[in-house]
Amino acid sequence: MTSMHTVPSETRPPMLLRTVPAPTLACAESLAGRRAGPDETWWELVDPAAPEHQVPAAVAVTRADGVEAVRVHVLSTGPVHNGPLLARLLSELLAALRRTEMTWVQMVAEEPTTRDCLRADGFGPQAGQDPDDGDLSLLL
Repeated sequence: MTSMHTVPSETRPPMLLRTVPAPTLACAESLAGRRAGPDETWWELVDPAAPEHQVPAAVAVTRADGVEAVRVHVLSTGPVHNGPLLARLLSELLAALRRTEMTWVQMVAEEPTTRDCLRADGFGPQAGQDPDDGDLSLLL
């Protein structure tokens, strides 16, 4: 007979990044603190086992900026800033964008913690830009 021992996991719960379905857009807008605009793609980081009406853990809003670039307009974990969750959202978003035709990602990060998160994932200023400027980009 084989016995199984369960040990509390120190790992993060599984989360899924997906485009926001129309029925839950209002929840994502609530978390982001803004309404959806034209030509934007809304992304949500969710627990795949959670009920559909549950507010996502984090949201991102992107928009194509020309043929090869995408601009990130929002990275949000809601009213309470959560650095590890923001880093996870960014990591999942970059993985999703790498599967597209886009080659550049750009974002203006006003908040220092968001800027640090972007820099940790390889974002930096474009040539000739002030290194302290919050306008950062990444070659996918």
